[in-house]
Amino acid sequence: MDSPEIFWLQLLTSVVVFGTVAVWYVRPSLKKLSRNSALIALLFVHVPRYVGMTLLVAGMVDPKLPGEFRSSAAYGDLLEAALAFASIIALRGNWRIAVPLVWVANTWGFLDLLNGVRGVLELNVPSFNLATLWYVYTFYAPLVVVSHLMIFWVLIKSKSWNTGTARIPSRTSDSVSRRNPTTMWNMASLGFSHISIAEPGRLAFLSGQIAVTPGSSEVPKDLAGQAKLATASLAAALKELGASAQEIVMLRVYVVNATGEAFGQAVTPLREMFGDAMPSITTIGVQALYKPEIKVEIEMVVRLP
Repeated sequence: MDSPEIFWLQLLTSVVVFGTVAVWYVRPSLKKLSRNSALIALLFVHVPRYVGMTLLVAGMVDPKLPGEFRSSAAYGDLLEAALAFASIIALRGNWRIAVPLVWVANTWGFLDLLNGVRGVLELNVPSFNLATLWYVYTFYAPLVVVSHLMIFWVLIKSKSWNTGTARIPSRTSDSVSRRNPTTMWNMASLGFSHISIAEPGRLAFLSGQIAVTPGSSEVPKDLAGQAKLATASLAAALKELGASAQEIVMLRVYVVNATGEAFGQAVTPLREMFGDAMPSITTIGVQALYKPEIKVEIEMVVRLP
């Protein structure tokens, strides 16, 4: 095999390898993060693109490689590195321009990459002496390609990012028991209990949870979406406590301008979270909550196992 054949074999193999790692391991891990945190992790892949300026260092690559190609690639990568770093700062600061800036950075970087591929093909760049730049093209560039695609994926799913229903273990517990007397209305049919009895022990009182995720202050506009995020926070707290759904003693759900339908949307993700645990619950209609855009807040009392 000659140099160009080896070059393309290594480049394409790297794309397949990094793509596989991204689908099997990176994607599931990113989905556990807030949108901003996921984007920051992916954008850091692009910050080192300033190494492309090495193309302009005398003696580093074949002097026969056209200067126009070297300058375009070097300065294009430098600009992308700057845009990626600026996007990271904007995301960490929850700036309003953060997401639009990420769109600009990722689109520019991807187009610059495509332009670089065009130049590599037209000039048959692998036939020149690339020295250590060979590894940038065959190892780092494929990683950049995969990162670009994953950033577009996160941006496209931005509005619904990390709003999946939280689920927690629902193991049997001797510390909390339930009662639904037949002399009271049938609350069990809704998946809850009139009475929850916690045995002597420590109780954890969880602050009301709203639709805010780490690294992002944006909230879904719909009540159902907000309820899913608030429930996810409750599930995270239970995991931190080492408790299961069966240890939930009491839930209080506050809904702005409540209706029967609104309460139904608010408690649906709760029922999906705790399964058959059937804790006690109170639903409360309120005029307003923490911020004007917040429509639901959920607090919880847990008996620690």
